[in-house]
Amino acid sequence: MSDTEKMIDNIDQALAEQEKSLRAEVETRNALISEPEAMPEPIPEEDDFVEINPWEDVYKPRARERRQKRRGEEVSLPYDENAPRPRQRVIEHRERQEEKRLQKKREKEKSRKASQEAAAEAVDDLTLWEEEGSGRKLTRREERRKRIIEEAMANDDPYSREWLTPDETRAIEHREELRRKRTGKKPKKRRRPGRIVLLVIIIIIAALVASGIGLYMTGKNSLVESNISAVEQRAPEGAGASGGALSYNGETYHYNDNLINMLVFGVGEEVSADGTERLAATGIFIWSYDTESKKTNLIAVPGHMMSGCPVYDDNNEFVHMNDQQIGASYASGGTTELRRYQNVATSVSNLFYGLPISGYLVIDMTKIGEMNDMVGGISLRVLEDLTEYDAALIEGEQIALTGAQASVYVNERSIAAESEYAAEAGLLKRQIQYLQGFMTKLKTGMLSPSNGKEMLEQLRQDTYSDMEIPEFIYMFVTMMQNDMDDEAIAVPVMTGEEASQEIRADQDALFEQMLTLFYQK
Repeated sequence: MSDTEKMIDNIDQALAEQEKSLRAEVETRNALISEPEAMPEPIPEEDDFVEINPWEDVYKPRARERRQKRRGEEVSLPYDENAPRPRQRVIEHRERQEEKRLQKKREKEKSRKASQEAAAEAVDDLTLWEEEGSGRKLTRREERRKRIIEEAMANDDPYSREWLTPDETRAIEHREELRRKRTGKKPKKRRRPGRIVLLVIIIIIAALVASGIGLYMTGKNSLVESNISAVEQRAPEGAGASGGALSYNGETYHYNDNLINMLVFGVGEEVSADGTERLAATGIFIWSYDTESKKTNLIAVPGHMMSGCPVYDDNNEFVHMNDQQIGASYASGGTTELRRYQNVATSVSNLFYGLPISGYLVIDMTKIGEMNDMVGGISLRVLEDLTEYDAALIEGEQIALTGAQASVYVNERSIAAESEYAAEAGLLKRQIQYLQGFMTKLKTGMLSPSNGKEMLEQLRQDTYSDMEIPEFIYMFVTMMQNDMDDEAIAVPVMTGEEASQEIRADQDALFEQMLTLFYQK
């Protein structure tokens, strides 16, 4: 039995004993009322017997009556013979007093039951604090409430804390009034909840302005430095790499140290070539940002693009390098999510000859519907006919996507596409279009104090990033400030590969593209 259950049992026992004692007292008083001879002589009270004088009006006339009877004289009664006798008056007085006392008892019993219910609720709250509140810091109000409940429950008299009633607001005002009478100080003015929330928001904003700028700059420097240290010079045949530089067609190129390369991709289900469903990386983009020129580039990487991908066994041990689809590198990255995410990033980096990846942001593609509803839906023009999945997704139509429609729009390939490459390219365009609309709605929602916190919490649950807090703050703010390009840069593919499920990059064209985007002469 837990401590809480023991406290409840002790309270029930105390209530039972008190009720038993009360019933015994009532039975004793009823017996005295029914047997007047057993009652003690009443003590007249001025408030109840002001209308008679017992000696002059009762005892003295009765004594004279007895003397007249002994002498045989005619008895004269100076009082009303039918008037209530003193003992009868006392009995009636006691009955009235008993009724008042019982009325008070009933009121106290009613209050006690209310207190008992409040105490039970308080015990439940205390248990909830102990079970669910252990992982977070309690507020001052919760700490005070918890301490008060523990004191009330530990007291032998469970009703010593009479203010512990369901009407907590009235109880607090009562305590403040008692404190004012005891100390002579005026009660503290209670702030309205709305003003308190506004004050907290102002304080948080001020703190973010003071400390957020420092985190922002720290994140920027950290990302740039990690990029510089991660540069691994590789070159295809016909090009050279030496001394931290690449030589190609008689020109020397150096990596642009001002670049930050953010990898964004989703993880969802797809159907493989043999018809089985598997988890794979999809919607793969490189968001490259030049901190000096403030220029951004968005490079779209097809999930079916072939690259050198590491393969890990069930013990997360490296086995070998394999030439396979980048999307499938998620499944071959071992058994842990972090290892799989890193495996996708490594495969993309290998495709671009060791391009440094500053960090990655992973989106749970199965939660797109919830994220869509979170920002209030995305309005866009449908780029491809997807009526085989949803009758409303007609090419060229302007539509406000529901959660289910958004999930179809960014996850499903068009059946009417001419080839696998065309289906993949069409899906990438739709994903970019949706991501642009989502970032716009997210930016608007983040400006609202009431919605910003809920949006951040939803994003925290549905996304993952390997970046530290300062780095993530910098990247998040930068992405919110800079709109994505309407047209992403496509990775050049070899001629004739468009109809194949294994899409291979044109290495010469890809190397020239890489030099243009990430290097300087």
